[in-house]
Amino acid sequence: TIVALVANDNNCLFQLVVEAPFKCKDEYKFYNGEWKLLENINQATPLLQVLEFSSKLFSTYCAKSTSSRKIRALVLDNKLLTVSRSICMEFGNQVDVEAYIQDEKDFFLANRVNVYLKTNGAISINKKIRPDDSISWICEVVKSKDIIYDAIWLDYSLVSPLTGRQLRQLARSGSLRDVAFIFHHKLLRRVKNSWFGLQLNYCPTGEYWKDSAIDWIIKGVQNAAASGGYGALEVVEVVRFTARSPSVCIIFGNLYRDHIRQAVSTSSMDHIRLAGLDRSTSWDFPRRLHPGSSAKKYKRILSYTRFMMRIHKATNIAIHEPGFHHITPLLVEDSSNEITCLTGGDECQREMLLNRGFTKICGHLPTRINADALLLFDEIGVKFWKIDWLPLVELWFDNIEVVSENKWFVLISMINVCNDAEAHLQLESIIKLQADKQSLYTVFESKYVVRNCGLSSLVKSYVFSKDRSYGNEMKRKV
Repeated sequence: TIVALVANDNNCLFQLVVEAPFKCKDEYKFYNGEWKLLENINQATPLLQVLEFSSKLFSTYCAKSTSSRKIRALVLDNKLLTVSRSICMEFGNQVDVEAYIQDEKDFFLANRVNVYLKTNGAISINKKIRPDDSISWICEVVKSKDIIYDAIWLDYSLVSPLTGRQLRQLARSGSLRDVAFIFHHKLLRRVKNSWFGLQLNYCPTGEYWKDSAIDWIIKGVQNAAASGGYGALEVVEVVRFTARSPSVCIIFGNLYRDHIRQAVSTSSMDHIRLAGLDRSTSWDFPRRLHPGSSAKKYKRILSYTRFMMRIHKATNIAIHEPGFHHITPLLVEDSSNEITCLTGGDECQREMLLNRGFTKICGHLPTRINADALLLFDEIGVKFWKIDWLPLVELWFDNIEVVSENKWFVLISMINVCNDAEAHLQLESIIKLQADKQSLYTVFESKYVVRNCGLSSLVKSYVFSKDRSYGNEMKRKV
């Protein structure tokens, strides 16, 4: 029995044994006697209201497009069972919901919620297997079952926000293993009235353009569905909001009946007061893109990059720039330049470049790359730089040896260092080792530190030649 439970505006909880009344500030509330679990569950906070709204959308789409037969749903749910309960309220006894809970404490609460609210329909609540690996639980849960589901919802609200690189990997190779597993093993019924939804948290600092995080998530799910033979999986709802970090709920399906969209479009969330709340009933890509906050740093090195290209007379340029918003358009303005855009396998960036009229685009590692200058601007540290770009740098150096000796070759690379001198030296040793293999002299090098949003990025430039004497001329020009 808790004699007194004190809650303040910061959501901090304290258990106190109160022997006599005492005064305190207005923001504290005291409840004398026993605490009744779930007594105020119907007084939803703005966050719960958003989750209930998204759950209602998902269950409504399922109900409006499904025939009278009994359906089966697989749900990775939160502790209040918002999606599972919403599906049961729509279908009643015509649904079996297989719900999984991520946290052991949440599992206890979810069972109490299910009993307290007396949900119609059958909800079997299970603890998630492998709690240490939050994005691959489904592989263990259903590998021994021969079941096909009509609706699947994945709630990753307890998973740490995905970084920009993780999101790009998701779009590129389906690194969200649950999603790839679902479509590869055809756990979702392949008919027009089956639905798939998920909720994810993400970091906005790694966005290349506004809402690029959502673009990457959608592209990853659609690629996984296409590889599993599901064809085009349409985005029918996107609900964005901010709690601890930016979050998004996305619903996928096939809207082949107009009355389904009309029935759901009447739903309103005007009564909800939560930061960043927004709803889209479709998702267009490619579209007119606006640079994200992380792209501002590239404005600061425009003159530096243009100067390096002009002084070295580099006209055949291969470049990777996140979003291709600032440096690439500047280089394209010079008609003598031949620009090849390197997307690193990012299909969203490839589609965006095609939409802007670029024709020379390299998505994955090419078999050959002949360029006077290789410009690699990125938002990663040395560890991931070696994974993402070292094979391309090695290929570039291999092709240098077949070109005329009376020429300079420029490599400009950008990494996040956060004042890490060791990372700087590590990158330098990697690049110079590749130059030594091709008997190239490093005739000039310089560095440029860019600070943006409290983070430091190092832009390191190297000039290589087969003739050491070019170094003195280079330093004189600079």
